[in-house]
Amino acid sequence: MARKLNNYKPNTYYHILNRGHNKKVVFRQDKDKATFLNYLSFYSKEFNIEVDSYCLMRTHFHLILKTNEYPTQLSKMMQVFMTKFCIYINKKYHMVGAVFQGRYKKREIRDFGDLITVRRYLRDNPVKKGYVERPGDYKWMRIGGLS
Repeated sequence: MARKLNNYKPNTYYHILNRGHNKKVVFRQDKDKATFLNYLSFYSKEFNIEVDSYCLMRTHFHLILKTNEYPTQLSKMMQVFMTKFCIYINKKYHMVGAVFQGRYKKREIRDFGDLITVRRYLRDNPVKKGYVERPGDYKWMRIGGLS
């Protein structure tokens, strides 16, 4: 049976996240994070999707993405982007199968207050996990509109 299609709205922000299969580490090295961001940059431009924010943790990632006037492009971008990254990880670490725990999760960000709340959550995540003492010290994060 085919998966249910994601219903996206035009010009809308979404919080997208996924974690490693069985909560395993996905980003073992800085190069893995850099490759993820390179693919994200390339495919977001290819599909005209705005990358507002991101936070890459060892076992998972968070993105805030904004659709364009053709909202199905976000789903297409994520499919191509995630497939490309999974192939990279499997090849690099001589693995097969799932890298991430199923399909990514998405939640519509309904208004500006919600956007600020999600941005703050991403900003504070590395501090809560003990990666850094201050959010600004974490280099694998970019938060749109927050300093």
